[in-house]
Amino acid sequence: MRVSRLIIEMLTFWHPHLLFRSYLMEFIVTDQNRRKQMIYRSNHRGIKEMDIILGRYADEHVMRMSPDELNAFEVIMDEMDRDLLSWFTGEVKYPDHIDKVMFDKILIFTTKNARS
Repeated sequence: MRVSRLIIEMLTFWHPHLLFRSYLMEFIVTDQNRRKQMIYRSNHRGIKEMDIILGRYADEHVMRMSPDELNAFEVIMDEMDRDLLSWFTGEVKYPDHIDKVMFDKILIFTTKNARS
């Protein structure tokens, strides 16, 4: 958050007529908070397996995700842990409203980085 404020302050200093200073600051803070909340939620689910799957993925990727990727990840995060676990283990196919690309990214990351 300090870095973002510093950037805004620098922009304001160099461009005193910047009209959207407060809007930019609010957007940056809101976006950072959303990302931090998603990381926290990913690591504090209800089932340890989902903490590991979603938490490790979030720790590694959330801060660099595009807004569309964040939305797709959030849709997955809003699902019940038991359902997610059955989808990730392949017991049941995930439903159509789940973004295939995001689901596959999480699955590939988890498979590639599985710890014995």
